[in-house]
Amino acid sequence: MKSSWLIPAALIRVRLSLMVTFSALIGFLIAPNQSWRDALLLISGVFFLACGTSALNQIQERGRDRLMERTKKRPLVTGHISLQAAGLMVISMLTAGSLALALIGWTPLLLGIANIFFYNALYTPLKPRTPLAILPGALVGAIPPVMGWTAAGGALFHPTILYIAAFMFLWQLPHFWLLLVAHAKDYERAGFKGFPKFLNPQHIRFIIFSWTLISSLFLFSFPLFGIHFLWSQVWLLTFINVSFIALFYFLLFHKALSPYNKKAFIVLNSYALTILLLFVWMFQ
Repeated sequence: MKSSWLIPAALIRVRLSLMVTFSALIGFLIAPNQSWRDALLLISGVFFLACGTSALNQIQERGRDRLMERTKKRPLVTGHISLQAAGLMVISMLTAGSLALALIGWTPLLLGIANIFFYNALYTPLKPRTPLAILPGALVGAIPPVMGWTAAGGALFHPTILYIAAFMFLWQLPHFWLLLVAHAKDYERAGFKGFPKFLNPQHIRFIIFSWTLISSLFLFSFPLFGIHFLWSQVWLLTFINVSFIALFYFLLFHKALSPYNKKAFIVLNSYALTILLLFVWMFQ
């Protein structure tokens, strides 16, 4: 029997919600005007919204979750939490998150509402229909840094935050694809659209690596955004990217039959985390 606190924690996917909150905080720390009040409101607002959208996603997909090994133990599937209780949690979380963001300003609030729409009204229902559902899904991952940036007084379409959001959007795609490959049979059993059947493992490796390389090379487009870095920062950025691409290539094209490699997935996520932390220093 699960501990009582683990049941709602599984519904709101705490780890994922914390990752979303972290990316919003990065955008906040890079922005020009920061205050502890707005930082606390941002953290609570984004976290509650992420929890609410995650719980709503599980309500939406509870039928398909029953068919997948990786999701069949989720609380709505097992009956550890009722649909009514889950719905109440969704309403409470989304309301609390929206109120916290509203206390900062209209822009972070509207961005948060937009993310609910992209995740629960576009990405979730499109997953069984088309592989292109990954596009609104990637957009969901790109918006939180913008929420943080605008919460600290940054302009919505400032080149700096557009540069960061674009990197996050590009990085999300190979991240999703690796998950798609790792759980291909599960997704197929539940009726979700994956890679086309005519693509063999080598083709899929090539797609994932090529897009990852594009994401890495994009970071050197900063002059196009009017952004200026010190030469020491550029050299460090170069070292990190070359090291990552070499390691990712080795792990992805290793002798394993499947394109999925858990170490490659960890390296890809660690890379994004490193770049985000690096941004905090580079944009000071």
